[in-house]
Amino acid sequence: MLVGVYDLLLARQAQVQTARQYVSANKEFWLAWTDLERAVGGRLAVPASSPASVDAARTVRIHHINHGEQQP
Repeated sequence: MLVGVYDLLLARQAQVQTARQYVSANKEFWLAWTDLERAVGGRLAVPASSPASVDAARTVRIHHINHGEQQP
């Protein structure tokens, strides 16, 4: 399958834009989290579905894939 240079550049541009949006959303999550902790007056446990725990799970999964281990 042949793809033109401009199609590849547009795809890469969309990928970069998506990554920037992800970073921005992650930043907003943690800013809101710290505001919540400040409001309740103490540290809170990080929820299992937070960006941090999702990132950690993704990193472990990628690590296993890169080393040839099977995914469940």
